[in-house]
Amino acid sequence: MSEVRRQVAMPPRPNWGWQDAAACRGREVVLFFGPDGERQPEREIRERKAKAVCGACPVRSECLTYAVSRPEKYGTWGGLNEDERASERRRRMRPGQRRLRTPAADGLPGVPRTAPRVLPRRHLV
Repeated sequence: MSEVRRQVAMPPRPNWGWQDAAACRGREVVLFFGPDGERQPEREIRERKAKAVCGACPVRSECLTYAVSRPEKYGTWGGLNEDERASERRRRMRPGQRRLRTPAADGLPGVPRTAPRVLPRRHLV
């Protein structure tokens, strides 16, 4: 009797080789990802230190591209914090991606079929 082998299609593995050369490799994670309840002055100091590490990193561009292309919500990546990455993500979007359909407005005279996307702002304590 012959044996049938099944192969499962797997998505390609992302190329994370750039992380081996990252300046942050081996550093304390808390430098790049602040603790819950972190106060604004401490956050600013921590982010400044993290961004200094990123500034000297040979793979900063790859890191930022990775973080902006994914829903990476927390931490300092590629020299940008959460809010800065959100701005960069919006900047990199094509103009057509910046609009959302608003079903409630469809068909109403004088109301465009699309409306500007409103993104929630993260409130800092």
